[in-house]
Amino acid sequence: MKIGIVGTGYAAQKRAEALQDEDRAELIAVTGNKPETIASFSQKFAVVSLDSWQQLVDRSDLDLVFICNINSEHGAIALAAVEAEKHVVVEYPLALDPNFCVGSVRSGRLLAVADPQRADRERSALAACAVGLHLVPF
Repeated sequence: MKIGIVGTGYAAQKRAEALQDEDRAELIAVTGNKPETIASFSQKFAVVSLDSWQQLVDRSDLDLVFICNINSEHGAIALAAVEAEKHVVVEYPLALDPNFCVGSVRSGRLLAVADPQRADRERSALAACAVGLHLVPF
């Protein structure tokens, strides 16, 4: 499974570290808010750095997007990723506007909301993607 991460902070770092130990996953790309933190993250984890979450979501080589940035952007990014036929794991909360959640359930894609303190959750989400589950309750 090929993965992209939106965000470069603590939660994104923990996700990237956990993915390094996962044989079924390959971290491909990252984006964030500050060019210097994107560059540092991409160098540390040897991944492609992108200028925007839109560029990340539009990549055809990604299967799963982790959303680990500021809460106010979660819903828009999650919806765009699901519409781009990506599986999504988003840090709590999923969205500040509940209308963003409606389209994802009908998409046939995984949509999971993760607790940033539980880095083992992405293993569960990854396993769910592999067997075709559509929604993982956390």
